Amino acid sequence: MGDGLFGDVTAIEVPLSRAPLTRVLTQIRFPSVPELALADGQHRLSSLLKARYPVVRQQAGINLLITPKGVMQQAGQASVWQLHDKRRSWQVSFSDGFVSLETSKYVSRDDFHERLSEVLYALTQVAEPVLCDRIGIRYINQITGDPLRDLGSYLHPAALGSWALSQSAGKAKLIQYVSESLFAGESEKMLMRCAWVPPGAAVEPNVPVLETESCLLDLDSFTDAPEDYEPAQVAGRVKELADGAYRAFRALVTDEFLEHYR
Repeated sequence: MGDGLFGDVTAIEVPLSRAPLTRVLTQIRFPSVPELALADGQHRLSSLLKARYPVVRQQAGINLLITPKGVMQQAGQASVWQLHDKRRSWQVSFSDGFVSLETSKYVSRDDFHERLSEVLYALTQVAEPVLCDRIGIRYINQITGDPLRDLGSYLHPAALGSWALSQSAGKAKLIQYVSESLFAGESEKMLMRCAWVPPGAAVEPNVPVLETESCLLDLDSFTDAPEDYEPAQVAGRVKELADGAYRAFRALVTDEFLEHYR
C-alpha cells in the first residue's frame, strides 16, 4: 500500500471538464530483457497491442541528462518503439529496459489503469521481466489564460514561487522561474515541479511547448525500490502512486481552481 505522503485517505476525484492537464505518463523500468532487444519480440508486442495502437514507429534511444544548464538529450544505444493511435492521443513506448504509456486525453484513474494492465499483460506474452527498478506516474498541468492574472487565488503559496515575489517587484517583470522539490516516504517519492514558463520555451521533452506563457504544475509520483514484475501488482502500484499524485495536486490547488475548471 502507499505510505500517504500527502495524507492517508484515498482522494475522491473531482471531475474537471476543462482541466489544464496536458499529459499523463507512466513508465516501468526493469533490468534488460533480451526478448525486447530482438526484432521478433518487438514485432510480437506491437501485434498484440495493434487494436488500440495501430501506428508503429521506431526511434533511436534518447537519454536525458540533468546538467547545470538544464535537462539535455543524449543519444542512447537501444532503439525505442512507439505505438500510438491515429490521433496520437495515446502512446505506448518500449525498449529492452522499460515500457511506458502516455496520453494527452486522460479520462480517469480507472480508465488509465485498464489500459496499462492491457499493456503489462501483453508484455508477459512476449518477455518475462523479473523485477521493476522504478515504477512511476506523472501528471503535467499547464495553466494558461485568465487564471495567470491572479494565481494566488488558484494555487497554494507553496506552488507560487517567484510569482508571489513578482507581485510586489515594481517594474520588474517575471520572465521565468522553476522550482523543484523532492519528497520521500517509506516507499514512495514525489518530485514536484512548479514553473512560470515564457511563450515558446521548451522546459523538457515531455512538457508541450505553448505559444503563450503558462504556469506548470508537474507531479511525478514514483518508487525506485525493487519490486517483482507481476502485471496486476504493478498496475495496482501505479494506481496507488496516481492516488498519491492526486492528493498532492489537491494540496496545491484551491477551491476556486476546482470551480474554475469544473
